[in-house]
Amino acid sequence: MFETLQDRLSGIFASLTGRGALSESDVDAAMREVRRALIEADVALEVVRGFVEKVKAEVGGFLKRTGLPVGALFTTLGRTAARMIQAKLISDNAITIFDSLVENVKTDDSTYTKFEIDPSQEYRGRYLGEVPRGALSHWVRIKNGLVENYQAVVPTTWNAGPVDANGTVGPYEAALIGLKIEDPTKPLEVIRIIHSFDPCMSCSVHVMDVKGVELSEFKVNPMSSGASC
Repeated sequence: MFETLQDRLSGIFASLTGRGALSESDVDAAMREVRRALIEADVALEVVRGFVEKVKAEVGGFLKRTGLPVGALFTTLGRTAARMIQAKLISDNAITIFDSLVENVKTDDSTYTKFEIDPSQEYRGRYLGEVPRGALSHWVRIKNGLVENYQAVVPTTWNAGPVDANGTVGPYEAALIGLKIEDPTKPLEVIRIIHSFDPCMSCSVHVMDVKGVELSEFKVNPMSSGASC
């Protein structure tokens, strides 16, 4: 059940990340899908309503205070603000979550699912979830009692990805299309936008003219942030 919920939520968020701009109808549609996914996962209706309303209230409050349109959520400012809003929501609900865990411990001594690895069997596992930078997945295959293959596909991989098989451009590329650069020898606009995605990789920005002649190169330090990839 929870794997299905993770898949649904990751898909909803991924459907938004490939767009260069967001409208109010896009946000409303995404929140309806989140609400439907939670309800189908047997999350209590009052909990679903409370969660959705809290998110909409925080985001709506931010837009009202700043006087920004919904489309601003998918900009450099919007991506930076989203991480702050997420941190506030987590902080506001920390005590509620902690109290729920305490109540669970009172009624259930088990805090994890016990498992046994049979060397004669082959196992495959995965985790799909949402973290500050976007969709995160872990994939593992166990054979003969040992991990035969393990791979993590982190949000930065998705965000920095090129055009996919369906012709959809990656989030970085979508955010840069149409960008006006004041001084090609100092592309601060490009660096500012890429930084707003908080990339966890060593990368550099190469600025070239229409003939392919490199004008300048600027490196991005991945160690400047300690957030999850």
